[in-house]
Amino acid sequence: MTKELKPTYGNFTLRGQIVWKSRKNAFREDTGPSGYQYRALEFGVKTTKKNIVTVKLFQTKFNKIKLKNSETKKLDEEVNYGEHTGILPDGYELFMPLHLGLSQDADGKNIKEKLIQYDAIDYINKNLHDGDTVFMFGSPRFSEYHDKDGNEVSQVEFEPRGIFKSTIGFEEEGFESESVFDQQLVIRQSEKKENKLIVDAFIITDKKGTFVSNRFFIDIDKYKDFALNVHKLKFGTVLSVEGFINHTVEEKEVETNDGWGESPSKNTITNVKRELEITKAKKPKKEDIAFYKQEDFVKKENKPKKDDDDSFNKKDDNNSDGDWGGSPNSSDSDNGVFDNDDDPFA
Repeated sequence: MTKELKPTYGNFTLRGQIVWKSRKNAFREDTGPSGYQYRALEFGVKTTKKNIVTVKLFQTKFNKIKLKNSETKKLDEEVNYGEHTGILPDGYELFMPLHLGLSQDADGKNIKEKLIQYDAIDYINKNLHDGDTVFMFGSPRFSEYHDKDGNEVSQVEFEPRGIFKSTIGFEEEGFESESVFDQQLVIRQSEKKENKLIVDAFIITDKKGTFVSNRFFIDIDKYKDFALNVHKLKFGTVLSVEGFINHTVEEKEVETNDGWGESPSKNTITNVKRELEITKAKKPKKEDIAFYKQEDFVKKENKPKKDDDDSFNKKDDNNSDGDWGGSPNSSDSDNGVFDNDDDPFA
């Protein structure tokens, strides 16, 4: 009998400078094939010179707006669109609003607002500009699609739940950028490639048991012992991890020779290499190890591959007690493993 797949949740935090907001079609407002109006917004958050994380928002306009009971947390009330901006029924609040602080009062403090996503997209478009420095938090959205050749491609999008302007500018002293995530996942397999441990995992996206695959990595040079521990994990282990969102921007100049001369303006294309780097994990409980079996997933998966590199699979005699990897909020990159008495893989 197969187990019920339980959702694996995650979060992200970004601190950086808004870019790409002025690009053509960054904001879109139209009517979809179903006849519903929708709004969409896409821009980048630059956390370092070469790291820009793309943020996306999309929402359809509905005639009825759901409200949450503040006490019971149930969605047992709704109002017509337009009535949701006034005084709500006593004891009710907007369901999953965006938390915003994009304008300031006379003292320079952010005015906090809560808007449904459809309204928030328009508000953000009008009040957020390239060059603004922001703090942002939200949820990563994992999905899959098929390319033109029929290949299954994994992707992750970053959808904000809150955006606030920072009082310290991106270039000012004291500003600290941030590009981090945490995520619960289900181990599928891992494989060593050069100086990285590639971790393939399942993300269970909803209560219906929908799941997709996604790839993460661990830097072996920084966290060898940590990578060894993860490499030993069995298929189906539920693991909570955290790390960095690496969206490395590479600009490449394109040379054209069509027989009609050369433009004085440089023709460049921008590519973004998207990776999720795991730097730390919470030690799994015994019941979380091999919690799921292959038959629990609709898609039949191959067993985890074993690495042929004995030097990587062999336990380091110099391992010392400590945390499992390093937190992305810490500069401490010391390797650490479990005591043998605590190690479920010993």
